[in-house]
Amino acid sequence: MNTHSATLKNRREYERKPVQVIVHFNFRGQEKVYETLSLNLSPISIFIQAEREVLNLMLTGESVVAMVEFQKNLFIRLSGYVVRLDLIAESSGFAMKFLELDETQKRILANLMIQEHRFRDTMNV
Repeated sequence: MNTHSATLKNRREYERKPVQVIVHFNFRGQEKVYETLSLNLSPISIFIQAEREVLNLMLTGESVVAMVEFQKNLFIRLSGYVVRLDLIAESSGFAMKFLELDETQKRILANLMIQEHRFRDTMNV
């Protein structure tokens, strides 16, 4: 199976949930840290909003470190790489695929997806 086929298979395997949380990230090992929001989350990736000016500096495959807020002022550190850049104005940002996750990180991500889903369900009532 080639890489493109594997990517399509992963897209079907893992459902993305709309999860909007605070994210601090940097890339290419730079000292500059950007603060923004996520748009969605899956067990293997996150879509992070970013300004076009930042996206123009990024490359697919580039390493990213993100600090994702999972409780008020509590963050989880996630390492990964850029798998997609999206320059569409209303949803500009990038998809970051996670590198290896430990059990604690997996549990926190799963809880974020459940909590955000429950929150959105109560808002639609």
